[in-house]
Amino acid sequence: MAEISGQLEGPLTLECDLVMRGRVKGTVTVPSGSRLDLEGVIMGDLVVEEGGAAIVHGAVAGTLVNHGGDVEVRGTVNCVHDYGDRLTRFGRDAKVGFDRARTAKTATGPAQD
Repeated sequence: MAEISGQLEGPLTLECDLVMRGRVKGTVTVPSGSRLDLEGVIMGDLVVEEGGAAIVHGAVAGTLVNHGGDVEVRGTVNCVHDYGDRLTRFGRDAKVGFDRARTAKTATGPAQD
């Protein structure tokens, strides 16, 4: 599985299985046959197509759009839209809705209160 980190500009469409750390500004798309392990922050939408897979350990500041992929939220997402037969699963510590300013700060360093 490939890994990327740092500050990236989207939109971004995966071409392989990927562990993503750091922050992406824009939409990230996971097509059929690809898998995303999100440990960072997407400052935009996460779109998972049918046949794609994603685990959100970090945060999605926009909308998580699941078109029937294998999706699990263990971190934080702003909102979720499920389309298709497979519904997004939520871990015990998952959160829906959050403070975007705080999330932006934690992507680049510790949050300041």
